[in-house]
Amino acid sequence: MGFAYVVGAIISIAWPRLTLFALVIIVGASFLVGGIVQAIMAVQVRNAAKGWVWSFILGLLSVIAGLVFLFGSPILSVVVLVILLAGYVIMTGVTLVMLSLA
Repeated sequence: MGFAYVVGAIISIAWPRLTLFALVIIVGASFLVGGIVQAIMAVQVRNAAKGWVWSFILGLLSVIAGLVFLFGSPILSVVVLVILLAGYVIMTGVTLVMLSLA
């Protein structure tokens, strides 16, 4: 596994544009597939779960985000990806600090 990380790091340094393009494709496909699955699951549990509509809407938003990543502007997709990653890191940091103070 360590060898794969080293090879991936070398490829990322050697071809940063290709790396960003591949990352955008992977994230876009992940959002698209995850959104489809979430929307289908929300419809399947609509009789058992009261808030199924929210899950369905989130699934649709994920599908839209996936399509934007896959077929939108690559530059915009990278910027959005950086913003999402930054938000995730900030929220993780805040959560860890709050847990340590509790």
